[in-house]
Amino acid sequence: MTGPTKPNTQPLDLESAAREVTEAHGKLKSEIHKIIVGQDQVLDEVLAAVFCGGHALVVGVPGLA
Repeated sequence: MTGPTKPNTQPLDLESAAREVTEAHGKLKSEIHKIIVGQDQVLDEVLAAVFCGGHALVVGVPGLA
C-alpha cells in the first residue's frame, strides 16, 4: 500500500483545478460506494461539504442507521 501522494504545489489555472477536483470527487465516490450503497444524494452533499472545507450534519430516518 502506498502512502498519500504529495499535492501539486505549482499554480494551476482554473480549468486544471476543476479537472483535478472532478477527478478526486470521482475517485472518492467510487471508493465510498464500495461500502455505502443507495445514498447518492447524501454522499454528494457530504463530499461537497468536504471539498468546500465546511461541515455537514447527516440525519437519517430513525432505525435505518
